[in-house]
Amino acid sequence: MKFLLPLLAMFLMPALVVQAQELSADADPFTIGGSVTARTVAYSASGIGARRAPFSYILSGTVTPTVYGVGLPLTFTLTEQDRSTSQPLNQFGLSARHDWIAVHGGFRNPTFSNFTLAGHQMLGGGIDLSPGIFRVSVAAGQLMRAVEQDTPSIAPVLPSYSRSGWAARVGVEDTEFFVLGTVLSASDDTTSLRRAPVNVDVTPGENVALSLAAGITPADGVRLDAEWALSAFTRDVRSSAIVIKSNDIRTLAESVLTPRLSTSVYQAFRAGLALRRPTWGLQASYSYIDPDYRSMGAYAMNTDQAVITVAPSVVLADNRLRLGLSVTHIEDNLQTKKWFTTKRLQPMLTASWTPSMTFGVDVSLGDVLTTQSSGTRPIADSVALNNRNPMLTVSPRLSFISPELIQNISATVVSQWYLDNNPVTRQFSEYAVLTANTMYSVTLPASRLTLGAGGFVTHFDGLQGTNTSGGVTATASKQLPEHGLALGANTAVGLGASTTVTAGVNGTYTPMQRHSIQASLAITSATFTELTAVLGYALSF
Repeated sequence: MKFLLPLLAMFLMPALVVQAQELSADADPFTIGGSVTARTVAYSASGIGARRAPFSYILSGTVTPTVYGVGLPLTFTLTEQDRSTSQPLNQFGLSARHDWIAVHGGFRNPTFSNFTLAGHQMLGGGIDLSPGIFRVSVAAGQLMRAVEQDTPSIAPVLPSYSRSGWAARVGVEDTEFFVLGTVLSASDDTTSLRRAPVNVDVTPGENVALSLAAGITPADGVRLDAEWALSAFTRDVRSSAIVIKSNDIRTLAESVLTPRLSTSVYQAFRAGLALRRPTWGLQASYSYIDPDYRSMGAYAMNTDQAVITVAPSVVLADNRLRLGLSVTHIEDNLQTKKWFTTKRLQPMLTASWTPSMTFGVDVSLGDVLTTQSSGTRPIADSVALNNRNPMLTVSPRLSFISPELIQNISATVVSQWYLDNNPVTRQFSEYAVLTANTMYSVTLPASRLTLGAGGFVTHFDGLQGTNTSGGVTATASKQLPEHGLALGANTAVGLGASTTVTAGVNGTYTPMQRHSIQASLAITSATFTELTAVLGYALSF
């Protein structure tokens, strides 16, 4: 928090100065708008352990004061569930925009690149400048807060060091092209914990990640883009510094971060092509991400894989028929460090046919073909993965619409198989699953009444034998605008090895414009009983 106010002042000053130069005598000096929502939840359970706190609350909203035409939207979230976690639940945030200047403060989730700063929550400040084709973005703040290890706790939380950092993105961008470079620098504070964590893999780290992205539209409906990234990640800043052998990539990494025994350098690359025409299109992409690639500005990402995707599509019969094909190939063990190499081929064919306003159907047929080969060790055919996972989905729908009555009928049937081509493991692994559900709803516009009923069934056939389960559902809703009321009810009965019944009622009362009160009650009864009640209030202004 100690850096937040100076950052906010620094980032807000340019916007306020620019706006001060453009004040007009007839401008409204101050207005305010937004919305605020308060909600409480009561919960009880018998027959099982409680799956949430018996009482909880949350207060959230967006308040936007406007000073001489400059909006300052403030978002906030307050809840009693804010525990000792590295990402706090109680949050606030402020953003303001004027012309080509935008400033941000508080809790924000900026995204500069998927390989550097990619939506990670940050408590701090930032600024975006976009004069003409030029782009400059800067963000700085706390990425994680310190959490002490609590080993005696029944449900211990994972400890974490306080982590802070900054990121910048600079470049040019237009509708026809863009070139953007990003950098992220982040590190953990080794003094933020009173005791070093034990028996967990938590160490104070440091990271510098760089990326360069570019794209161009050489012709109408044609788009090319690519991005390359480098991440130098030190798992433990307490490890000894070292001198690394020189090469272009490692020299670049060494220039922005002190290499240590626990330092690794990773690379990532992606490229894409998009062709769009009135009746057809084509998308293709390639990505390569080093094993264990990571950035302190991004949450979990898929690593150690090369992915190629080709996806053509076509529109026929005056836009009534749409066909699409997608083929993806994924291969891991890029640096031959794993015992085995796994390859997956994922074809997918989709079709959507809408011959009239009354009838339509969507169909998809996909498969996942998995094979394994030797990596650092030879692999025996008896244990190597060699399987398929095909899936067929059919979803027809019917609609009958008139001023007096609206009827909708929909259904979805999903058939999925696991087919093992390994004769040794086949008898233990193969299975088939068939799932079907249907829903009918009717709306009476004059009375503002909607009723619905449906059913579902699942059939499983595998090594454990066969099992069939199903159930029925029912819903109802009624609008009473003359009384400011909206009421609803739902129930479901699941039949299988045991019977599960769920039921709920809900309502919204609007006593006056911009005010609303919501309440709901839900019960689940099976071999246990759960009851959840929610009461909320919303104000817009």
